[in-house]
Amino acid sequence: MKRDKTGWTQPPSKAISADEALPTVTAEQLALRHKAMQAAFGIFKGKNVFPDGLEYQLEVRAEWE
Repeated sequence: MKRDKTGWTQPPSKAISADEALPTVTAEQLALRHKAMQAAFGIFKGKNVFPDGLEYQLEVRAEWE
């Protein structure tokens, strides 16, 4: 996009379609993304990194009393 002398952005002279503007995502890229998400899902499960939600809630609320 070009700026005119007032500083406003002017639209391009040639309109482009959405197909030209957006990158094409291939099936292979989608498969790799899905595989990565599946590997990361539940990564902390069973590692006791985070406290139990109810226990934490009760502990924090007890501090208010």
